[in-house]
Amino acid sequence: MAFFNFFLLALIVYTLLKWIWRGGKSKPHKPPARQGDQEIEEMKQDPVCGTYVPASLAVTATQMGETVYFCSSACRDKFDKNKKTS
Repeated sequence: MAFFNFFLLALIVYTLLKWIWRGGKSKPHKPPARQGDQEIEEMKQDPVCGTYVPASLAVTATQMGETVYFCSSACRDKFDKNKKTS
């Protein structure tokens, strides 16, 4: 039982150190460009949370003539709020 507790504690410490090393943010996963012989839809990265979302499902906003893609309206609102305060 002591070994299991030690192993669990070591796993928790390792996970926390890895999270701290990355600055508290999880690393976004890039989607593959192709899957087999099929072309997949282009993925766009949300500038607020870093999540990748298919362009057709993304919530969009226009900033200085460019389309910005978001995973949700909450991220879009947070982006708009930060843009207005800066």
